[in-house]
Amino acid sequence: MKLHATIEKKGLRWYYYTRDPDKLYPSVSTVIGWYDKLFGRWKNYPVGNAANCGTGIHFQIQKYILDEFGIGEPDIEFPIIKIYGMLEEERRYKLNRSMQMWFEFLRENKSYEPLNQELALFYKKPRFAGRIDQYIKLDGKYTLLDIKTGGYWQSYDWQIAGYVILLSQLVPVDRYICLYLDSNIERNPSNKYRIHEYSKEEMIENSIQFMKLLDEYYNHEDNIIDYVFGNGDANE
Repeated sequence: MKLHATIEKKGLRWYYYTRDPDKLYPSVSTVIGWYDKLFGRWKNYPVGNAANCGTGIHFQIQKYILDEFGIGEPDIEFPIIKIYGMLEEERRYKLNRSMQMWFEFLRENKSYEPLNQELALFYKKPRFAGRIDQYIKLDGKYTLLDIKTGGYWQSYDWQIAGYVILLSQLVPVDRYICLYLDSNIERNPSNKYRIHEYSKEEMIENSIQFMKLLDEYYNHEDNIIDYVFGNGDANE
């Protein structure tokens, strides 16, 4: 039996230990985005095509690392991907563009060495959890690598900070990198991957902001849980 599992509802996600299923750990993205998804700009919006395409790209990269380096869970399953109003040709085009960028990144960064991927981590007090895309060595430095398949959102700064807090409990983290594999031809006509590396000063500032958001989540946790899992009536 797996040691941990997740539950998802209304676009939010919680982790829990299977031995203690009543104690929920909000995901990093839930800590950051609960208000927008329940009450704000993303209320009543289903997961979009961009996110679903991103899921497919993450799976392809995950499978590649498992096959080529033997890193990762051997029993990964193909994700359920729902695409609305998009031709199969367009979906494959987006996937291929992003994967071309991924392989270009590997060619140009020959020191790349994956150490772990899709690693679920828990923070005990205050509780939160998240899944790390990749923990790698790059140019000899221990690096948290987070992969994005769209454009930049400010929430990504706080998201990667949450992941750094989780990962730093266990292993050294010297570098913090977001790798953008943006298949949108208007945003990225050159079809070139982009790297954004955070400085230590930026990461400290982003970590402070993430912990403030975590405090805000717990100030409203009862209301959030009741709204998501209860009768659906809640005050903002």
